[in-house]
This record gives sequence, C-alpha cells and structure tokens, in this order.
Amino acid sequence: MNESNIQLAEINQTTLLQWYNKKEKKKEQEILMQGIRLHKPAMTSQVPLAEPSTLPTSLPTIIFQQPFIYLLPDNTAGQARVGRRSASQPTPVVRQPIPIPILPKIPIPILPNIQPKTLEESSTRSQFYYMKRKVTYEEATGMQRKQYKRFKPIKCGKCGQERIAQTHKQYYGSNWWCQATAATSFEKWEEDLKQKGYNKKKT
Repeated sequence: MNESNIQLAEINQTTLLQWYNKKEKKKEQEILMQGIRLHKPAMTSQVPLAEPSTLPTSLPTIIFQQPFIYLLPDNTAGQARVGRRSASQPTPVVRQPIPIPILPKIPIPILPNIQPKTLEESSTRSQFYYMKRKVTYEEATGMQRKQYKRFKPIKCGKCGQERIAQTHKQYYGSNWWCQATAATSFEKWEEDLKQKGYNKKKT
C-alpha cells in the first residue's frame, strides 16, 4: 500500500462498526436459511369457491311456546317517610373577654442639652478642620447635627490629666505637646519636629 498511488479516504470508526455488524448478521441469516425451503403460495385457487349466500328480504318470525314474563320491582313512589326535625336549638357560645395586663410606664431619661464645641475649643488639628467643615455645612444648609458627649474624657498619657485644647496640642500624627511635662514652648517643640522631618510625607 505504501508503494501504490491509491489514495484512501478516512473512515469513521462508527461507520466501520456498522458495516461490520450488518455483514455479520447477513452471513448468519444465510447460514440459518440453508436447510429451509420456502415456497411462494399461488395467488389464485385451483378449486372454484362456493356461491355467496343471499340475504333474506325480511326477518324471520319466531313463535315461543310460553310467553316470557319480565320480573320488575314494585313501584314505591310517594311512600317514603319524612323524618321530623328536632325543635331544640343549639346553645350559643358566649366568648369571655381575655384580660390584658397593664404594663408599668418606664421613665425615659432626659439627656442634657450639650452645646457643640467652637473652632477655638478644638484640641487637635484634625478636629479643627472637622469643626471648620461642620460650621460651613451648617451655614450652607441650615441644619445642625446632634452632638453627643463622651462618657469618659480622653486623658493624657504623660501627665494623666484630661486632654484639653488649652494645655495639650497635637502635631503631625500621634505627637502631643503637654504643657505640664514639656520643657520648651509649643513653637520650639514644633520647630524641632520639623527639623527631624516629621512634616514630610513618606514615599
């Protein structure tokens, strides 16, 4: 086959299996039919058929010796008994009202009127700019946000006292200047931090 110039087409495996199965079934059928001789019957008969019977013009009349008697049930129309209805009426059910317990009134605590902080009372720089934006928003819209006072005041980690704007100031992050423990003024302390590079953003 390699030396010839015949080009063979590719055959699908499913097509090849179908061809092989048909070939095997045909071969098996030929082997089974070798000992059986089938003859084809003739379409016409050698003996002529009988003449068809004629239909009668009227039905035959049959006379019975004894007449047939139909046994039907007796007619009982209108003989049914109507039952009497009881004159007693059912007792109406009376629903009793369910008592509803009265709960005691819980007193509502009245919160004190907390005045918002002004720009001068803000202790940190971030709080200063927040208060500045808040005041601008309230002046533009005419709406005032509710202020809630903290339950616990923020204490200073150096002196242990409450951190207020007059004695504590923040500079660039978590650097706090405490008046009670600082050896220099806030301006000198702020200048020292600038020289150390705290005001420069990290890249």
